[in-house]
Amino acid sequence: MDRPLVITEDLDLLDDLLRVAAAAGAELDVAHAPAHARPHWNRAPLVVVGGDMADALAATGPPPRHRVILVTRTPGDPDTWRKCVAVGAQAVLELPSAERQLVDEFADVVEPVSRAGAVVCVAGGRGGAGASVLAASLALSASRRRLRTLLVDADPLGGGLDVLLGQEEAGGARWADLVAREGRISFTAEKLS
Repeated sequence: MDRPLVITEDLDLLDDLLRVAAAAGAELDVAHAPAHARPHWNRAPLVVVGGDMADALAATGPPPRHRVILVTRTPGDPDTWRKCVAVGAQAVLELPSAERQLVDEFADVVEPVSRAGAVVCVAGGRGGAGASVLAASLALSASRRRLRTLLVDADPLGGGLDVLLGQEEAGGARWADLVAREGRISFTAEKLS
């Protein structure tokens, strides 16, 4: 799978981008000159251009493409938007204030495309109505038929499906782990620390 491409010579900016990419679970290809970026330009799912390399990149006349972002660490620079247009970027992100948005951009391109599937929602009219037992039974039945299955207990006040299924010692996120979190949680996360 092709990785996002970062084009910059600014080592401080690169450190920030590597940290942000790591938060999204992304590995990067890094080019320190426009010539080094050329082989990756069309294949990369996302191109992040540092403000320091925008003019040099624009001078090479890269072909237009989607998902190009200009990143800068100098907010309010009036020259930034000219650089954005010159490289064909769709957005300008100013760090550190836009770090969360950049995490989302990296995560969007490294997480596999989801496939369509059926969603079944089971809601009980009151506690003890058997909604959890029915939901667990449906999930187990689907799993036994070798269908990809995800069972989610969306009731933060409920007893927990892990207890119902005898899996209270199994690893994985619980409501208490998720309540205090902010930002994006990758679907590949098996457990939160």
